[in-house]
Amino acid sequence: MSADYDAYGIPMRPVGERLDDLIDAIELMRGLWSNEKFTFEGKNVRVTDAVCDPKPVRGTIPIWTGAGKPRGLRIVGRLADGWIKNRGWASLEEISGMIAIAQKSAVRVGRDPDSIRCVLGGTGFVASNPAEAADFQAQNPSAAGLVGTTAEILTKIASYHKAGVDTFLVRPEGTDAAEQIAQFGKEIIPEVKRMAATARG
Repeated sequence: MSADYDAYGIPMRPVGERLDDLIDAIELMRGLWSNEKFTFEGKNVRVTDAVCDPKPVRGTIPIWTGAGKPRGLRIVGRLADGWIKNRGWASLEEISGMIAIAQKSAVRVGRDPDSIRCVLGGTGFVASNPAEAADFQAQNPSAAGLVGTTAEILTKIASYHKAGVDTFLVRPEGTDAAEQIAQFGKEIIPEVKRMAATARG
């Protein structure tokens, strides 16, 4: 990450200060979008009668943040429309705990916790049978995500969705990524859509 800061000549301050900047930025953007003139004094940002024209056509723009630690998750609950879990996949227990932190933060400021979207990224590999899935995992011990047979992947998606994950960012892996994309399109996505339609009733 420091390379990104270096490329733009921006000092990479400690994480706490960067999170302060994030809060200021979100509150500043929302204020500029919803007011003709906006005066704001955050921790590191100050503006007086600032104007932002043209404003978003729909009144606002969804703001997504990356988060994985408690303070970042509390910021998600307070201010963000959605979040992407930092550093890839997490166990069901881990992601449930993270979502709980964000949702409690949302409730404390009077927001609907279910309005906050959650994206989880990880490996994608559809195996034709359990042995192939086990072989893939043995060859790729660090791979974590939607890995397994179609039935196993659908069960995992249902469990994570129940915990609050609504979108999966899948990185296809294996000897043929194009084939894996096709497998997801043929075997996983239609079933997920069917499950969603059934849930809506």
